[in-house]
Amino acid sequence: MPCHFFMKCDKIYKIKIIKKLQIKSRKLHRRILKRVLSSGIYQCIISTETKSKYYLGVRKVAASDDTKTRIIYATMKAVRQYGLEGVRIQNVSELAGISPGALYRHFDSKEQLLVECFTHIDRQAAAIFDHLKFNPLTMLTNPMGAVKSLWLPYFRFWVAHPDETIFYHRFRDSAFFPEYDRTRSVTYFDSFVEIVRIFRRVFPSLVKMNQDLLWLHVLTSTVMYAKYVVEGTLPNNQETEETVFQLLTTGLSGYLKPEKSKKGKKRC
Repeated sequence: MPCHFFMKCDKIYKIKIIKKLQIKSRKLHRRILKRVLSSGIYQCIISTETKSKYYLGVRKVAASDDTKTRIIYATMKAVRQYGLEGVRIQNVSELAGISPGALYRHFDSKEQLLVECFTHIDRQAAAIFDHLKFNPLTMLTNPMGAVKSLWLPYFRFWVAHPDETIFYHRFRDSAFFPEYDRTRSVTYFDSFVEIVRIFRRVFPSLVKMNQDLLWLHVLTSTVMYAKYVVEGTLPNNQETEETVFQLLTTGLSGYLKPEKSKKGKKRC
């Protein structure tokens, strides 16, 4: 089955034509996809990987969007390098390849730039649920499988976007966030909210829980564990995915079960 990704392509490859390109090697194809977050100059319409062929479809974004997006991606990279408090406009402009004056034509202040970065990431994360194929009937036949089918793409998004993950985590823990959180609009999470409503109708006991605590536990903890992966604290493999999902959904109770003794064997 081909895998489809929607993302920005790295400026290092300078692809200027609008068409479907065949990439000759798996290594190069993966390298392009891995380094997509550096600029935002090119928009990747679709990336397809089959058993023996690799394709990349791209187009160049509009010039004004190009510069603004490049600034946003440069900011996230700078925050990862210098920290949220330590990052300076000069750091961002150097990474974006523009002058500080050009940056201020798009953003009035560092604070506005940081907020725009967070909103940009937040919208990307919300869009995951817009594109998921979710069958409510699976909640009755396989409720944990239904939860996992929603959670896994969300977790993998953060693992695949290290600059975004570090920025998002640091911004949420910063002094900027509480005031921003009181006034921000989250209408772009409508698809996720509707999924939550369906779960609450099927499983009424969820309503008894503190909703803020529930979703902070699931969503914010997911980003935290993804941060550990991109920082190298946890390995990026299936075992990590399975363990994190188990901890988030069942806690330690899923592990605190004595092993059943094998039949025919007596305990001493």
